[in-house]
Amino acid sequence: MSRTVAEQDAEMRELEARIEKQRALLERLREEGLAFGKNDAPTGDRMET
Repeated sequence: MSRTVAEQDAEMRELEARIEKQRALLERLREEGLAFGKNDAPTGDRMET
């Protein structure tokens, strides 16, 4: 490895920040998906024509 410990630590902090952002996005998408499903439920199956 040609990187220093400090460089590796910096990369780890960046990766941990990315992970946290992705977790937050996933949680938001999960909540919006649940809300979408609740709003969509009374209309029945949309595949019917």
